[in-house]
Amino acid sequence: GGTWVYTEEVGEQEHSSMYLNLRTNIPKEVMPFIGVPFDPTLPSYMTHEQVLGYLEDFAKKYDIMRHIKFSSRVVRLSRINEENNHTFSPPSDGNKGEGGGGGEGNNDHPKNDQGRWEVIWRDNLGQERKDRYHAVLICNGHYTVPS
Repeated sequence: GGTWVYTEEVGEQEHSSMYLNLRTNIPKEVMPFIGVPFDPTLPSYMTHEQVLGYLEDFAKKYDIMRHIKFSSRVVRLSRINEENNHTFSPPSDGNKGEGGGGGEGNNDHPKNDQGRWEVIWRDNLGQERKDRYHAVLICNGHYTVPS
């Protein structure tokens, strides 16, 4: 999955905004992460493979992949030990979550739970798990629900 991964598979659980010969519609010069420029030999309007390669290299360089849960679904997201406890449960409309923040539960936090989040999630085998984090990113993208 992922926006920059091309697949010919389509269906209720498989969808993509990608097509085989897609090129970016904005130049690479305005796309990079701060301090991590694109390879200067690449064209300004890159292919999806080139963008994917850049993102994969970035993730390896900064050891990000171990913090991402792919093919997982968030069951419940709750703020813990707050005066006003907030809970978010995604709609149960059958859409499979493709991303999912996190990685292994972060145990190198202060002793108090102030401002922390509890995430209950289900892996691709249906196993329910629970982790706690100081921060949560919700990265569902533009194309979460196919039209």
